[in-house]
Amino acid sequence: MLVRSSLVFVATIVAGTALLAQEPGDLPWDHPDGTLHWYRAVAAPPGGIDWFTAHLEAARLGGRLATIESAGESLAVFSLVDAPALWDADPVTGEARGPWLSAAQITRMAEPAGGWVWPGEVPLGYTSWTAGQPDDRGGVEHRLRFGASAGQRAPTWADADARSRAPSFVVEWSGPNVFQTHGLLLDRPGSELDGYFLIRPLGNQVTYLIDDRGRVVHSWTGSFAPGAATYLLPNGNLLRAENDRAGQFPRGGVGGLVEEVDWSGNVVWSYGLSTPNKVLHHDVERLPNGNTLMIAWERKTAAEAIAAGRDPNTLRDGDLWPDFLLEVNTVGQFVWEWHAWDHLVQDFDPTKANYGDVANSPGRLDINYQTNDGDADWMHSNAIDYHPGRDQIILSIRDIDEVWILDHSTTTAEAATSSGGRSGRGGDALFRWGNPEAYRAGTTADRKLFRQHDAQWIEPGLAGAGNILVFSNGTGRPGPIPYSSVEEITPPEPDPVTGTYPRTGAAWGPATATRTITDVPAESFVSPVTSGAQRLPNGATLVTGGIIGTVFEIDAADNVQWRYRAPFDNGAPIQQGGLTSSNGLFRAPYYPASYPGLAGRDLTPGEPLQLQDTALLVDGSRMPAHVRLGDPARFSLRASPANAGDIYLMLTSVTPGLIPFDMQRFVPLGSDPILEYVIGGNLEPAWFIGFIGHLDAQGHAEAELVVPRQIPGLENVTFYNSFLTLDPTRRSGFGFVSNRVEVRPYR
Repeated sequence: MLVRSSLVFVATIVAGTALLAQEPGDLPWDHPDGTLHWYRAVAAPPGGIDWFTAHLEAARLGGRLATIESAGESLAVFSLVDAPALWDADPVTGEARGPWLSAAQITRMAEPAGGWVWPGEVPLGYTSWTAGQPDDRGGVEHRLRFGASAGQRAPTWADADARSRAPSFVVEWSGPNVFQTHGLLLDRPGSELDGYFLIRPLGNQVTYLIDDRGRVVHSWTGSFAPGAATYLLPNGNLLRAENDRAGQFPRGGVGGLVEEVDWSGNVVWSYGLSTPNKVLHHDVERLPNGNTLMIAWERKTAAEAIAAGRDPNTLRDGDLWPDFLLEVNTVGQFVWEWHAWDHLVQDFDPTKANYGDVANSPGRLDINYQTNDGDADWMHSNAIDYHPGRDQIILSIRDIDEVWILDHSTTTAEAATSSGGRSGRGGDALFRWGNPEAYRAGTTADRKLFRQHDAQWIEPGLAGAGNILVFSNGTGRPGPIPYSSVEEITPPEPDPVTGTYPRTGAAWGPATATRTITDVPAESFVSPVTSGAQRLPNGATLVTGGIIGTVFEIDAADNVQWRYRAPFDNGAPIQQGGLTSSNGLFRAPYYPASYPGLAGRDLTPGEPLQLQDTALLVDGSRMPAHVRLGDPARFSLRASPANAGDIYLMLTSVTPGLIPFDMQRFVPLGSDPILEYVIGGNLEPAWFIGFIGHLDAQGHAEAELVVPRQIPGLENVTFYNSFLTLDPTRRSGFGFVSNRVEVRPYR
């Protein structure tokens, strides 16, 4: 059988492969094939490296020795290797010789230039030979290196003896071996995520519900870009803020419309507020009574702001947009309001309203405290959360670097004053934290929050219940790198009758956060805007670096267990391996599989969001899959339409390694009895489902591996998997070869 003859009788089996990791010196280049290719110049050990070993080392890194198919690619790769340490001199001619490339000359072809091919026997469509090259000196020069005459480095080539030693080689990642730049990037056994995430890229009208492997299980398409927050309600409907304003209030987070949409995409409730003087923005909260709480801006003219005590020299934009909260019922009627404008204090002008002692008015907002250089969007509140047991609201006021707690038990009339409600303090702040300088209870050095987002109480039943989580974006944080963090705050215990929060000094405590959560290392994580955090049922914390589209799970011991990067560029899905300048999210809320809104829904996983050609995926990703014994690991075989109808063979091994099968390619598996069993066509056990067949019209196929429960010890084994296609027109008999993915069973 062709497969057996090509794989069983191999010259070399190499155990162990290196983990693929992008390094700072890696060069990305937009290839004419429409994908991003990556290149790395690798310095050889002392004494150099021969072509065969360089070829093997490139495969061990998950790539291949580089190909060069155009002048543009040649110049790009040369810029990476144009360094003296990566070149040497020919011992006979003194000419410069550089890193190994992947081209080889098929034996018994016309010398010196006949039969040169790239991996897969692809003829050289572009060449850049040095003058006088190739020359097949000594009849043994059948491999390709950078080379140049006159001892000067240049983006030209020379043929060389494969056994000679070069000081370096160039690795290229493309096709099945492209870098993982998006989608699922990490999924460790310590992750216990079993639920779903709402992903809505900024600038996109679609909201996606994805599983923890990055596969889409449902989606909703709207008519507008996001106004910011999107949530899944307990009834399975989507509550989303939409940006339908027509040029009013041009700031980030502006919305104007809130919609509730059923599972089928039908709008079942909506409320809009978008006028020249008022507009909804950022966040929305569905209350237990069915009402909806929202944040809005209201425009105040310069005259109104000055009359309220604002310093006229700090009105850069000529007007001011303080925030207000509104609660509407199911038929769109206002039932409650709170306006920041009703709770001002100032000591700038005794002839104007709100004049008083700022330090003795901690429940009020100093109209002249501002950190955004007079921007009209003075407060920029961006998050709201409700505590049903206390009937209180927490509000994140980003541009004051504070979170406030307000009494929701007031009437609208009481909320406009400093009395009434359960607290007896009306709409004044019951608690504020993050920046005591804002109410003259500290200095800049006492600031704890830095342009924060997503303030919320940790829900009952979760680790830290009753504490406050808030994402501190880091802008203005002291130090060389303004990194982002999640702060867990334990506020003072509120009075059981009034719900007020005691102060032991001028400022409300605590003096520091109970826990500060960062990525590892902290300085690597910077998300200056949007973003959020959520305590998970397993005690870990889900962190969303919104503007960088990164979501990760970090446990109580600060171990990152799971990581996902939104695969979008300006709202559109991006090819795996590609780069993006715009994949932002507002947040990525998580819902466990037991969430009531998911009960009875069809959650059959589909494709991942990222575009992914010429690859093997396991459960939607190239990251290892942890599968319970007896449950299927589902493979997606992704070749291209050019492979339609080709015979494919899935391969499984419990031994890592590389098996060469033609002059320049490897199957990324090690040889062992399981591999022999599969190759031999002994597929009668239900372990191997769909392991051989024909690719469909898109060049795709599906397969499954089911590791049985009854065989002892298999939970300690890693199954390595790859696939290849048969191509009788090639001398090796093989066409496409996929990357390797791993399945790790557990009991």
